[in-house]
Amino acid sequence: MSLPIAPIFGRAGRQQSVSNMALIDQPGRPVVLVIDDDGAVRGSLQFSLELEGFETAVYADADEFFTGGAVPAMACVVVDYILPGLNGLELVERLRAEGSACPAILITSQPKASVRRKAAQLDVTIIEKPLLGNALVEEIKRSLETLSDRLVPVKALGSKA
Repeated sequence: MSLPIAPIFGRAGRQQSVSNMALIDQPGRPVVLVIDDDGAVRGSLQFSLELEGFETAVYADADEFFTGGAVPAMACVVVDYILPGLNGLELVERLRAEGSACPAILITSQPKASVRRKAAQLDVTIIEKPLLGNALVEEIKRSLETLSDRLVPVKALGSKA
């Protein structure tokens, strides 16, 4: 049985194929999953997040994201609101329905009250475009710290307690 493969980009900016299972097996290694249909935005986010020391995986839309395999335990989703197919909140809603509680950050411009309400229901932070300063990076760090506090280390098979 082959493991699902997701595009992972290293600090040099070259695409590498890394199994999402490999990321799951390394619980202390966080990854930021970026979903945005604008290639320039994806590239810019990938570059800036890697400069901050994050591993990243980037996807153009919900279909590509959901065919990328399992979401790593230590992951934060950064998703644009306007995407082809599912919008960003629908993507998070599906993610939650599939059992993932990873933190999610919605990036959008001038969100309507209905978008804000839905984001609040899904426990999604909204960061408004244009992305200025360190607001996105700081929210990713905060989200991953909160997530790591909730995760319980799993004893390795065969190890003595």
